Amino acid sequence: MSTWWKAAIGALGFAFLALLVLYVVDPGSEDASAFQPAFPPGGPAEFLYLDTARVATYLAQVEGGEVESEKLSRKLTQSLNTKIAVKDVGEISATQANELAAERTLKPTAASSFFALQTRLEDARVVASIDPRRFEKDVELLKEGKFVSFKTSTLLSPIYLNVYLAVLHAGTLAAIFPHSSDHRKAAENFFEKVGPTARAAFALKHLGPPTGGVASDDSQGSEREEFVYLLPVTVPLLSSERSLLKYGGGEFTVFGKLVRRFPETTAHERKFAYVDSATQETWEQAIRRAPGELLCRTEPHCAAAIRGKGKEQLSDAERVDEIKESRREILDALEQQTSIPERGAVILPIAIYK
Repeated sequence: MSTWWKAAIGALGFAFLALLVLYVVDPGSEDASAFQPAFPPGGPAEFLYLDTARVATYLAQVEGGEVESEKLSRKLTQSLNTKIAVKDVGEISATQANELAAERTLKPTAASSFFALQTRLEDARVVASIDPRRFEKDVELLKEGKFVSFKTSTLLSPIYLNVYLAVLHAGTLAAIFPHSSDHRKAAENFFEKVGPTARAAFALKHLGPPTGGVASDDSQGSEREEFVYLLPVTVPLLSSERSLLKYGGGEFTVFGKLVRRFPETTAHERKFAYVDSATQETWEQAIRRAPGELLCRTEPHCAAAIRGKGKEQLSDAERVDEIKESRREILDALEQQTSIPERGAVILPIAIYK
């Protein structure tokens, strides 16, 4: 074969290889999406809550097996051991082919796994975007088991959780009881009673439009029905960043599963349509036996009452009364923040983030 033909064949071989490279690494190819960042608009998310166990369980169901790692690769050949041969020109070895291939192996984080799950479910159109204020329109007709997503600025931390968080952070506990090891020990006992996997519930309360019409400036005094949403969480999975918990933490996106809904009024049948008895049982006895000083320091009204007299100290009787009142208010809040009086829903949160 003449030198000219050899050169021509070689040129065609390398041209083919170059086209193959462009096809594989072209950002417009089907697998290019695997390299795109997996986070919401605006950048990576800050999580108030992320249930990693449920993310793994649901993602494994979506993927059809246990998800341990993801291998994202673009290859020039089906095997790196393959050699691309061009007759009478020579061979392009696997090493040379590998230089033109992009390959990486990633171990997904909890956050990236969540957004992978969310993307797959949204692409499959099995997630309902809801407005909690529109219960009858957005929630009442949904089937239990439906994935839902919504934004809220009314996600207030349960008041009974303040005691737990104070004990959880050694620095906070030392600041509350700087000179009393007995009080610190009693507070730690409270923590042990609640348990290392304590359960709590965020309660969202929204008012519907006035009975018989749409809300207006003239209808503020009209009767308005309240809808309650309970979001049960495992406390250790909450963020340790206090600014995300205190005073609601601003606006969050909630992604979860609707597990119970209560569209009908049942007040005539029983006191509440639904009670999160697991959460109530976790906290009630622990609060009743918690050190009074700890409750008072973490309950806003009692703490303000103690500080309100400036240098003048409360008498022993006044302090005892304040502590009794704070314990009563926390127990009342526990009942209110774990119950649906009439209409509402229980949404199992998978992630709460911003």
